[in-house]
Amino acid sequence: MKIGDTIALEIQSLRQKGKIDPDQGLLRIDYRKESAQAPFYFDMVHGKLHCRGCAAIPRDSQSALYAVWDPGSNSAELACKKCCPVPTKGKNMAKDTASDIMFGFLSILDQFGSVLIERGREYSDSDRGREVKQNISNLFSELDQAQQEALNLTLSSLDGLLNIIKTCTIKFDEHNNKDNRE
Repeated sequence: MKIGDTIALEIQSLRQKGKIDPDQGLLRIDYRKESAQAPFYFDMVHGKLHCRGCAAIPRDSQSALYAVWDPGSNSAELACKKCCPVPTKGKNMAKDTASDIMFGFLSILDQFGSVLIERGREYSDSDRGREVKQNISNLFSELDQAQQEALNLTLSSLDGLLNIIKTCTIKFDEHNNKDNRE
């Protein structure tokens, strides 16, 4: 509970300092738009898996449908007898998942970047942070030249990605502000 309280207070403090965009929500739990695109729906009332748009979905189940993209290979016993949903794991589904994860990660960095930076500075100045720094330094010194160069390249790539995200966010905000004034 203490961690949650600390995070909430830190977010509120950053919001007051103008370091968090007040127009962007921190969490969105309404996924009706995404759910409408799911190829399958699980009727939680009757325990049946249906294809999207199946006429056999009862009216009393409309508010209890769970969107399903990949029902798995063991879904035959739950399958609706009318629409006979067949799991189809296409390339697009896996590609979209990876893309969604990447954009989700970028969204977290965008929304909480300033929180992460401040927490990182505080942590690195703590006793535990100094201990972790020393352990990382020891591990780094044990790497050979090629491994050190690969790690440096990875870290600089991550730093470059974060700068790109920051630049895109600034340009996007400037574009939105310009459109709102017109």
